[in-house]
Amino acid sequence: MTRGQDGPDAANRNQLWAAALLDELARSGVRHVVIAPGSRSTPLVLAAHRNPDLIVHVGLDERSAAFFALGIGRASGHPAAVITTSGTAVANLLPAAVEADRAEVPLLLLTADRPRELRDGDANQSVRQPGIFSTCARAEWDLMHPEVSTGAVTHLRAVACRAVAATRGSGAGPVHLNVPFRKPLEPTLVESDREAILALGAEVREVREGRPDGAPWVRIHDAVPFAAPTVVRDVAEALGEAERPLFVAGHLAPGCGDVVLRAAHAVGAPILADPLSGARFANVDGATRIVTYDTILRDEEIARALEPDLILRLGRTPTSAVTATWLAAGDARRIAIDAGPLWKDHSASVHDMVVADPVAFLSVLTREVGISGHQTPDRSEWLRTWRDVDAAARTAFEGDLASIELAVARTVVRSAEDGDSIFVSSSMPIRDVDTVSGAGDRLVAIHANRGASGIDGVVSTALGAAASGSGPLVALLGDLAFLHDANGLALARAADVVFVVVNNDGGGIFHMLPVSEWDPPFTELFATPQGRDLATHSASFGLPHDVVSPEELDAALSAALAAGGTRVLEVRTDREREVDARATDRGAAVRAARSALGLPT
Repeated sequence: MTRGQDGPDAANRNQLWAAALLDELARSGVRHVVIAPGSRSTPLVLAAHRNPDLIVHVGLDERSAAFFALGIGRASGHPAAVITTSGTAVANLLPAAVEADRAEVPLLLLTADRPRELRDGDANQSVRQPGIFSTCARAEWDLMHPEVSTGAVTHLRAVACRAVAATRGSGAGPVHLNVPFRKPLEPTLVESDREAILALGAEVREVREGRPDGAPWVRIHDAVPFAAPTVVRDVAEALGEAERPLFVAGHLAPGCGDVVLRAAHAVGAPILADPLSGARFANVDGATRIVTYDTILRDEEIARALEPDLILRLGRTPTSAVTATWLAAGDARRIAIDAGPLWKDHSASVHDMVVADPVAFLSVLTREVGISGHQTPDRSEWLRTWRDVDAAARTAFEGDLASIELAVARTVVRSAEDGDSIFVSSSMPIRDVDTVSGAGDRLVAIHANRGASGIDGVVSTALGAAASGSGPLVALLGDLAFLHDANGLALARAADVVFVVVNNDGGGIFHMLPVSEWDPPFTELFATPQGRDLATHSASFGLPHDVVSPEELDAALSAALAAGGTRVLEVRTDREREVDARATDRGAAVRAARSALGLPT
């Protein structure tokens, strides 16, 4: 930020206010700011631009900008700020705010507003902005009008620190700062403001320029929810007594996978590892990772043979609806461990809900299991059964596949090297990755918007995830998701992303629903063929675009990643054919799994 007697923050109170706010956000850990064009937000935009500690990204519209910021928060665990002008611009942040809420991702919404005296009247572009995110915001502040005083600026800096802290931790999510401004919005000299600002700087230097050495105004230390020692001992005893314990890793925050795998291995339990758990691809020896559960548990006899007597579930409910239904049935004692504001048991089937940070809890639990002295049953047969069944199904999925879309998902995951990232769209892509991704020791981060599971904002979120510093990223999505977030490609210069677009000309997932039997009107109203030329769409944003066959995809991905930049690879498929093809592939995997169990095939 430019400081000093002749700096722009000395021109008027709006410039001082915005400069102090953005400076304190940066001191509190915000590194990325995403803006969309607007007038009322001018002081905030200029302050972000002048701050050397902030990276500024520019989008065409507020919805895409917010999802881009969401992607940064999802991949990095640190909030990005999105700045908008007033009016409907603010409302366009709501889809990303909803996703951030349901997925517990840090996101800071910084909205400029008209003066308070213009609210609830017919003033142009004036809407009721305070409370607009009340159903999903972790916290919100409707700031006072800019004021040049020690108390006002001190309070502003403290609120900035509190806002960033409220986006993080076990209750991570969106936070709203509403900032009203009267004119002038530009750094126009207002002599009375300038004199007051210069006097403020001379009187209390820290108020104007912040704490020395780049420190935040107030350090707010994140609290990690711990379970009481008696709860840890109770869970450890239950695990020690169980003959068929099962770990289930659902959607977890980045960095949790290693700890979850080590705990499962220490207990001697197989672990169902969701693609978004971080446990599928992690360098941990010994753990029994199960990844074909969505397929094998569709068979009733296999499901009965693999029924546990204790389930320890971590994080959000897994992606697989089949698995979630199976976990909620049966007589096993079910223990869920997670913190945050969302209740992690929508099926109302859990016997014990432990509100604690999963990593902290498992770290203590692993030590407790190691020193408890419990004589645990021999679980070698239990582990071997799961390994054999899963290995048989995996082998079936590793061969020739009838489904082109499953083959594409498998190729995308296989192409990822150690340290790479993948972003997967909702609808069929995440289900396909869940089915055929396998597992491995290389470190591959898989991200997806599975809080509210929408296909809106996928392009922008993937670009934001890549821009967070995680390096090149491959995004797997369908044609409707690609077109839904059309303006997101305006942010393509900010990151290196290879978009693999499965183009089946519509919504293939609807063919899995009973309504598909009623056609017409199924095709027109549900499958919604879009008939667009995706190459022309990509070219309008200056992006290279290639149509490749499934057999060419692996080489095309390697070439695209080596070339750098953002580009699009399109693979064309047939919606109706894919329904039967997936059934064929799943059937082969189920037969292999049944054979491994000695069941008739």
